[in-house]
Amino acid sequence: MKYKTARTTRDVEALAAAKGLRVRYPQPNELFIDIDSAEAYAQFKRLREVFERGEPIVGTTIAASPSEAPGHYHAIVTLRRDVLPRERVMLQALLGSDPMRELLSYRRVIAGSDPEAVSVFFERPVLK
Repeated sequence: MKYKTARTTRDVEALAAAKGLRVRYPQPNELFIDIDSAEAYAQFKRLREVFERGEPIVGTTIAASPSEAPGHYHAIVTLRRDVLPRERVMLQALLGSDPMRELLSYRRVIAGSDPEAVSVFFERPVLK
């Protein structure tokens, strides 16, 4: 499987549109944790507890991932401070986000991707 390294927000928007999804970009103080199993979710909860002892968390939101596969979730962790893309990737990995996702995100950072296109979530559009 080939992975594209650098990408722009236009790339991300096109990929999401092709899948019938929308892009959610992180706010400067948000971490996006991609959880792919019940075990990964349990690990995230343990790691988040330890993480919060040193870095206060304002809030955590957890929703089913667009795949709707059992045990697949998207967690958004909101910090009290802003983070840069490289730090976001590191903190997401430390909190148990999918290792391949974070490795590719790190490659995007060092390849010069648009900062807002490094760590995104694809979500189902909200129906009105």
